[in-house]
Amino acid sequence: MIYLVIIAGSVVRMTGSGMGCPDWPKCFGMWIPPTDVSQLPLDYQQTYADRGYADTSFNVFHTWTEYLNRLVGALTGFIILAMLLFSFGYWRSDRRVVWLCLLAVIAIGFQAWLGKLVVDSVLTPVKITVHMLMALVMVALQLYIIKRTSSNSSKITTAVGSSLRWIAIGCLFLTLVQVTLGTQVREQVDEIAAKYSYGNRWQWISELNAIFKLHRSFSLVVIMLNSYLVWALYNKGIRWQANGWLILLLAIEILTGIVLTYLGMPAYIQPVHLLLASLIFGTQFWILLKAFHNQPAKVIGN
Repeated sequence: MIYLVIIAGSVVRMTGSGMGCPDWPKCFGMWIPPTDVSQLPLDYQQTYADRGYADTSFNVFHTWTEYLNRLVGALTGFIILAMLLFSFGYWRSDRRVVWLCLLAVIAIGFQAWLGKLVVDSVLTPVKITVHMLMALVMVALQLYIIKRTSSNSSKITTAVGSSLRWIAIGCLFLTLVQVTLGTQVREQVDEIAAKYSYGNRWQWISELNAIFKLHRSFSLVVIMLNSYLVWALYNKGIRWQANGWLILLLAIEILTGIVLTYLGMPAYIQPVHLLLASLIFGTQFWILLKAFHNQPAKVIGN
C-alpha cells in the first residue's frame, strides 16, 4: 500500500494535479469533490486565488487525481492501524513488534500532516522532498516489521562480515542521496512543464541545470557500489533472491532514466522511474536486514 501511495503521488505530480484540491483534508470544502464547476461557488477563483486559481478554471481530472491519491493514503492508514491492533498478539512474546507498529501509525499520521503542509504551502519544493523521503522511511519500517515477525526468523542466515554490512549501509545511503537529487530534478521539471503548459517535452531536459547532470553521473556510483555488494555476497556463497532483484531493478531504473533523458521524457515513465527507485531502496534495506540477522531468534506469533 505504501508503494501504491508512492505511485499515486507520482501520478499527481506527473499530471500537474498537485493543487487539484486546494484545501486539506476536504477538497474545495467538500468531503466528496465536485465533478463539475457548477457545483462550486461563483467566486471560487477569488476564494482560492492564493492557491493558483485566480487565472485557472476548475479541472475535474486534476481534482479527482489528487483526491484519489488522498483516498489511497487514507486506506493505507486504516490498514496500518489494523496492523497495530493485530500486533497485540505479540505482546507477551515480542513487545517490540507492538511498539514498531505503533511507530508505523505515528509515521503515517506524520506523513498525512506533511501532505497537508505541502498543500498549504502550494507545493513548496523542500516539503515535497521531505514527503518523499518519509515514504521511504515508512517502507523501511514495514520491512523491519515483516522481517521480525517472519516465521523464517528462527533460521540462521549465512554469516556476513562487518565490511559487507557497511557496504550495504553505504548502498542504502547512496540511494537516499540519489532519490533526493532526483526530487530536486523533478521540482525543476515541474517548473519547466508548467511554463510550457506540459507540452514541448523534448525541450525540458535542455533547460535543466547542473543538478540533473549530477543526478545522472551519480547513478554510476550507485551502480558500481551495488554491483560490488552483490558480487562480494556471491563470492561468500550468499545468494539471496534479493541480490538478483537488486541488479534487475537497477538495470531497469537506468533504462527508464535513459528513456526520460533521450526520448522526450514520456509522462508514463516518470512514475515508473520513481517507483523503481523506491523498490531499489526497499530491496537494499531487505538485504541489510538479512546481513545483520546472523543469530538464531525465537519463533514469534503463529
